[in-house]
Amino acid sequence: MITNVSAPCLLVAMPSMLDSNFSRTVMLLAEHNSEGAVGFVLNRPSTVPLKAMINVIDRDVSPAIPAWYGGPVDTGTAIILHSRKPADGDTEIGQDIFLSTSGRVLDSLIDESERTIKERATGELIHDILNPYRFLVGYAGWGPGQLDDEIRAGAWLLHPIDRELIFNTPWSEMWSKITETMGIGRGSAATVPPLSQNPYLN
Repeated sequence: MITNVSAPCLLVAMPSMLDSNFSRTVMLLAEHNSEGAVGFVLNRPSTVPLKAMINVIDRDVSPAIPAWYGGPVDTGTAIILHSRKPADGDTEIGQDIFLSTSGRVLDSLIDESERTIKERATGELIHDILNPYRFLVGYAGWGPGQLDDEIRAGAWLLHPIDRELIFNTPWSEMWSKITETMGIGRGSAATVPPLSQNPYLN
């Protein structure tokens, strides 16, 4: 566990978090400075497949490849979180952890996902593939000092960035695994009200 807010790190929603956007979430905090903070939810699947969110005219994309909810802000944009060879312009936010808007990385995401899907012989949308890529739609944003206030109010705990947790832990187990490791029980803190009084940037 860490105590000072320094990106990159993981934000772990406390069990008492009531905000439906962030209840039981693990978030990658990618940026934190005097102007605010930016993060991405890691463990919330989207019900809309990747195919419906991208415009690829030269190939047929499997409807089983998932997209992921990155946060409630600017849900018309997306970014790829990955742990493969970076493309030009990718941002490294941890050891072998990158954020990308590269078309080459998108192609690699599709290729690798489709290989796994063919092995399963399914056309249904699936989220339980352990994949070195996540197509994240939207993000969470905080104004100056806002995230620090929420941490002091007991909404979040901080955890070092963890590549194994991000890419090799099923999304449905991520929050419980990290909270158990941190010794957090479901009733371990006072209730944190919805954070709408400090709305996220939009």
